[in-house]
Amino acid sequence: QSSQLEKINLGCLTLNSEVLVFSSTVTSVPQKCFMNNQHINYVQLNQIQELDYQCFIGLLNLRLIEGLQLKTIQKQVFQECSNLERANFPLLQKIGENSFCLCQKLQLFDFRSNNKFSLSQCEFYHCKGLLFVSILSVIDLGIESFSNCANMQRCSFKSAENIKQNCFYGCVQLKWVQIPKVKHIQKEAFQGCVSLKYVQLDQNRCQIHKNSFNGCGNLKFVKSAFQNKKQVNTKRVKQKIQRINNLQRLY
Repeated sequence: QSSQLEKINLGCLTLNSEVLVFSSTVTSVPQKCFMNNQHINYVQLNQIQELDYQCFIGLLNLRLIEGLQLKTIQKQVFQECSNLERANFPLLQKIGENSFCLCQKLQLFDFRSNNKFSLSQCEFYHCKGLLFVSILSVIDLGIESFSNCANMQRCSFKSAENIKQNCFYGCVQLKWVQIPKVKHIQKEAFQGCVSLKYVQLDQNRCQIHKNSFNGCGNLKFVKSAFQNKKQVNTKRVKQKIQRINNLQRLY
């Protein structure tokens, strides 16, 4: 860690009362730089655009991080930051494997960038605190990207075209998924999603593996979750969809 810290001029950062602040002259954080540091509660990245491999891994007391200029997160950057609750990266363009793996209290991931990108594997694995996820610009949802997010109830990926194996495996509270442009859903992508009721997609353009929805006994496909009254005609479902729509406006 000390050798990596030497790459940052120590006058360009401050750590006061568990708050880590980088100056505007720092644009990247080297690999493993703050690994397993237990004195950091909040991080303000300012002008930093890239976080390298494992630079914040294992920060058990980290709760909030803001990076308004951040564009790239490499592999395992926040893995096992078990108390991280919120990450705000509006310009993010790349998320590496296992980036937020085992961040069990992560509740809000603010992602508003229009730059197209892909998830590859286990980015949000076992993030039990996630309730709702909306990422407008993701094209590919990776292997186990959201696996075992046990409390996630709704998700929206309006640009997603491919959903890979075990992507949502074990998301037992997931009820509603919006993937209107999806073209391929690989095997066991939604296996064990026992509460899943509605998936918005176009069945005429989507190839679905026969085992994609194993264990989803109450599933119904809807082409348009907001307009198809013949398929979604109960007052209760309409109210749920309206709440989702209201949440999406926040993102």
